[in-house]
Amino acid sequence: MSYTRLDARHGPWSAPLPAPGPVWFGAVMGTTMFPILLFVYFGPGLQTEHSAVAHALAVPSLVFWIATLLLCGFLTAHFLVRSAQERTVWRRSWGAGAEVLVWGQVAMGLLSLGVCSSLLVAAFFPSGLVPARLIIWVCLLVGAGLALVVPVVFAHRVRAGRAGTPTFGWGGAVMPLVIASNSSAWLGVLHGHAVVSFALAMLSAAFFLCGVVSAAVIFVVGYAHHWWRTPLPLAAVPTAAVPLGLVGQCATASQMQAHNVEGFASVEAGRWMWAAASVQGVVLLPLGALAFAWALVKMFSGFRRAMPFTPAWWAPVYPLTSVAPGLLILGRLWDMPALGAAAWVFGALFVVSWILAAGGTVVALFVHRESWLGMFRMANLGPYLAERWTALRHPARTPDDRDRGPGDRETGVAEREVRLGDL
Repeated sequence: MSYTRLDARHGPWSAPLPAPGPVWFGAVMGTTMFPILLFVYFGPGLQTEHSAVAHALAVPSLVFWIATLLLCGFLTAHFLVRSAQERTVWRRSWGAGAEVLVWGQVAMGLLSLGVCSSLLVAAFFPSGLVPARLIIWVCLLVGAGLALVVPVVFAHRVRAGRAGTPTFGWGGAVMPLVIASNSSAWLGVLHGHAVVSFALAMLSAAFFLCGVVSAAVIFVVGYAHHWWRTPLPLAAVPTAAVPLGLVGQCATASQMQAHNVEGFASVEAGRWMWAAASVQGVVLLPLGALAFAWALVKMFSGFRRAMPFTPAWWAPVYPLTSVAPGLLILGRLWDMPALGAAAWVFGALFVVSWILAAGGTVVALFVHRESWLGMFRMANLGPYLAERWTALRHPARTPDDRDRGPGDRETGVAEREVRLGDL
């Protein structure tokens, strides 16, 4: 069956859209990777021969960075306003089952935004290096805090049997640990102080071990479940690319850790770290190829079967970008231009996946524009704050309160408490 018009009742646009909030932070993750990839491909710190191109790409990098900051601010503000208006919103976001996974997306989005911000500020505004450190410190602390809390909460849900059936989306609970490892190592490189870099290297290693072991177990169980027991649900098809993100993040994290160790340890220790990163790359390359093939087949199948649009369409964007830098650096280490060419292919695939996700979001917003406009009216920040301010300045009093004495007022308060208790 084909769908030739935008119809909210049929086809890919039939699923209702969730309200702005944590579930949409996949868009933050994906969009932050545009400036990061531009820096990796053309940055003067990695490819000095393309430094002139890097300066030419400063404007698009800053445009995407500012757009990501605005998107992150909008999603955060809208969610906080809705939570203040309706207290169950916050409780529902953590839920009683797998709903907590959306906070893993928030952690990954904040960590990615911290790395992106520090790269751009350090590259284009050298005098603003201290603000760059502050930005990544704040993002790392908040993102790492969520990265530590979400796996514990989700593990408790799994043990209690309230997380549903195994799926690749479960990786969202532990992938922030691997990204926190990458961010910690980069913060050590950015800081430059030997003691701080050493402490961050230890922190990065701890994040790395916990994240990789947990994610590997989850993805092995997920592959086994969807291969032998239950096929991957159509709406969850985009999550088939999440294991590819683990491969890419492992490669880039080990390379960043080696780069960090060079700053405070001996030259020999730095060589050993780069050798370990190379060995890890040999192991990860075939695993990444298998994960990419699986994800590609599933995505083609999903689009052919009119896969419904959900925020999960943003799931393949980040894994593709995490693979590209690792391949590019491995190609330079091993002097293999083929790996560098593969990195450019993954960069192109990232652009295609971002366009699909962003275009699907725009179309879905247009199709469901009435419900989204209603959400905006419900979360109108200005009138809500004005109403709260008025209530604080002029507390509501009933006419009878003015004629009562102190004892009568206490009785009236007690009566109102009884009535509220009855409700």
